[in-house]
Amino acid sequence: MRIIKNSSVYNTRKLNSLFCMIHNQLAKPEGRHPQWKRIRVKIHNGRNSGRACYPADIGWREWDMFLSLGSGIENISQLFAHELMHNYGYRHRQFRSDPLDQHHLDEIKQKFSSHEELK
Repeated sequence: MRIIKNSSVYNTRKLNSLFCMIHNQLAKPEGRHPQWKRIRVKIHNGRNSGRACYPADIGWREWDMFLSLGSGIENISQLFAHELMHNYGYRHRQFRSDPLDQHHLDEIKQKFSSHEELK
């Protein structure tokens, strides 16, 4: 996974660290994403929303995941995890809207106490 464009207020290296941590958390039940190294993420400022490609479409567009990041470390984490589940190939009815459990969020909060720490 690499962040190809980041026009948000957040530091690219810190976001990359957060996203890799979330992938490692989801990899325990789902397995490592087979195309993890090829996923390209584009990030903008805004409210928390996103779009993602399904596995067959990875590599065909400018981006494989588009995130519009607002605030809240939990919201940003759940948003990335949600879009990553689409990259795994799941549709909305096949997984919870917020894929991370509370113990995952607690681990994230230990490393990043707030979204301000990502700046």
